[in-house]
Amino acid sequence: MYLIESLLTIPAMVPAIDNPIAGIVPDFSVFGAEFNSFWKKLFAALWALALIYTIARLAVAIAAMSNSKGGHPQQLAEHRAEAAWAGGALAGVAALGVIVTAILALVS
Repeated sequence: MYLIESLLTIPAMVPAIDNPIAGIVPDFSVFGAEFNSFWKKLFAALWALALIYTIARLAVAIAAMSNSKGGHPQQLAEHRAEAAWAGGALAGVAALGVIVTAILALVS
């Protein structure tokens, strides 16, 4: 009985600490207009490269799937799975802005 009472009173003994970063939001303009413009251009370039890469992977997977003619069902299944993964990766990269916006809206 004493153990249960002591376990119930432990949380009341812990002092509450205020969140020191409550109300603070990220602001890239602090570093100046040049930096703000630079990181956006750099991110856009990386995003474009990621789109090109995923499109190329999808094209190669579809081409490999079309070359898997006759007698090799395992090979066709492997190419089909690769095409599905490449298509999913392309959809994820294309929707990156929406995904990040949804995550930030969810956690804020």
